[in-house]
Amino acid sequence: LNLSGNQRLKQTIAYVGEEAMKVLDQLQELVSPSNGFKNYRASLKAAKPPVCPYLGVDLSDLTAMDSGNPDYINNRINVEKMLLIYSVIKKIRGFQDHGYDFTVEEPLRQSLSQIIPFSEEELYALSLEREPRRGAGSRTPV
Repeated sequence: LNLSGNQRLKQTIAYVGEEAMKVLDQLQELVSPSNGFKNYRASLKAAKPPVCPYLGVDLSDLTAMDSGNPDYINNRINVEKMLLIYSVIKKIRGFQDHGYDFTVEEPLRQSLSQIIPFSEEELYALSLEREPRRGAGSRTPV
């Protein structure tokens, strides 16, 4: 939702209800990258399974652990680094131990599986159709 094509839709966003905007604000605060995704990490830790984590945070952690720590110290494997990496992988694997208990609605699943996502460039072009840049002609949101 934070893509530039969405963020520029000020007139359209004005039509979104107050309650929906409150929920959006709460979700944005939850996944804010400030303080190393502090709110997200606390919420995830407190959540009861099943949980569908945002892997981008874990992948960033793994990248930082790998690039920020040497593989070897004094010609010996850096065991502390390997344990850090293992802890993240173990956490991810732990989420996979708990499945969701719901009935698959086949028509819905089929419809959702056929959706072709838009690229960021396509979304931006659509936003320009919806709300052209100022000076490019005026258009009222539908």
